[in-house]
Amino acid sequence: MKELANIGIVCGGVLPYLPQYIYIFKSGDASGFSSVVCLLLLVANTTRICFYFRQPFETSLLLQSIVMIIAQLKMLEIVVRKGRKQDKLVRIYQCRGFWKWTSYVDYLIAYLLLSLVQIILTLLFPNSYSYTQLIGVFALGIEASLGLPQLHKNYKRKATAGVSYAMVFGWTIGDVFKTVYAVQTLSPLQFLLCGAMQIAVDVGLMYQVVYYFPKQKTRKVHVRYAQLGKPQTRRSSIL
Repeated sequence: MKELANIGIVCGGVLPYLPQYIYIFKSGDASGFSSVVCLLLLVANTTRICFYFRQPFETSLLLQSIVMIIAQLKMLEIVVRKGRKQDKLVRIYQCRGFWKWTSYVDYLIAYLLLSLVQIILTLLFPNSYSYTQLIGVFALGIEASLGLPQLHKNYKRKATAGVSYAMVFGWTIGDVFKTVYAVQTLSPLQFLLCGAMQIAVDVGLMYQVVYYFPKQKTRKVHVRYAQLGKPQTRRSSIL
């Protein structure tokens, strides 16, 4: 039973991103997904690996971080490939905003530099227990906030179109499972606090899905009638 739980922890974290990946691949539309989610997960899981070498925890949680880093690099690749504009090339050396480039290589360079900084910071104060705990708080704190960019983007767009509902649901189930697993395996306190915050953000995302869904249906009807050149009746606006 524990072996199945370990497999679920290692692989389950990346499964919610599969529906979103398929959606972007088929539709060519990456506008609904926030690439900042990839950034947060890359930084958080790299820091968590560094935390492991200062305070070892469950091996399955370490493997989960490695698998998640690979998955997010792949996720970021398709977001950049499908979302970039061929006539507007934005490179890492241009002052037009961090993490808004159109070259995947630039993202890889930025991630490698961030990882190097994290490794250097991890090697500082090797005998400091407080510093070790601070690294853990930083790693899990970033991971706990991974849903916030998507929450903010949905709020700004007043819609959840382009966001896989299966991904949001998968986030919720996965975070609940991960939190229960952390309790049962007596993982460090940082994992419990991270799980609690993630569940709270997941609830917010689920609320957005429910709240914006009727409005998206109305908007689609308006667009369809506008394309057909037909007048919008009062009845059609609530379909």
